[in-house]
Amino acid sequence: MSVAPLRRLLAASGVGAAALVTASCGVLPPLPPAVLPPTAIPSVESTLAFDGPDTIDGFTAQQHVAVRLRVTDCDGWSNGSGFIIDESRIITNKHVVEGATHIEVTTYDGRDYVAIDSLVAPVADLAIVTVDAQFADVAELSDRSLTVGDPVTIVGYPEGQRLTVEDGYFVRTEVDSVLDTGEHVDAIRAHTLPGSSGSAVFDEDGKVIGIVYASDTEQWTGAWNVRWLKELLDDPSLWQANPAPC
Repeated sequence: MSVAPLRRLLAASGVGAAALVTASCGVLPPLPPAVLPPTAIPSVESTLAFDGPDTIDGFTAQQHVAVRLRVTDCDGWSNGSGFIIDESRIITNKHVVEGATHIEVTTYDGRDYVAIDSLVAPVADLAIVTVDAQFADVAELSDRSLTVGDPVTIVGYPEGQRLTVEDGYFVRTEVDSVLDTGEHVDAIRAHTLPGSSGSAVFDEDGKVIGIVYASDTEQWTGAWNVRWLKELLDDPSLWQANPAPC
């Protein structure tokens, strides 16, 4: 059976995008209420099946670090996902925030923040977004090497809606065919939707093993292995300024 081509998981509304197109590099007009839905706080019944106790508020540590991104640029708006990496920074995909004029971040419990800075990676489809916050919960990065059949869990906000947990498993490593970087990415059997870009992929220990960036229609998901993120965090000079919008 052939596999449909992977695609980037950027979600956008045709109506919203058309309404927000600007003819110049001026400031975008305020978003109409119908374009960006109100923040949806996930149900406390939606918890992960990782070993160990859930946190006191009914959510696990993996849900605590998941965030939703709502991004506007000179062509419109889109949704994405991400995860908290330290007290004020969030990891997502480069294609989610590239050229953004405004980035809004929402946490699992409905707190909203506006980005004050964003940087992008030179090769991998990764970006780092900074907000004025003091996050108490941060993601742990895995040191594991995935083998065929290893279980993984993806936590994010597909289609910009509620926090969602999706189980899957690692299949293989293959050459990136979405961005044609020539680099190797992880192929995961799991169902992801537009808006899932930037979601953390957790290993069975509840640590980040990858970052979702693409999928197809047959429940294949592409992810950048966490080693790419580690290299970027170890050498901050590798990050590049987010390209100027318009």
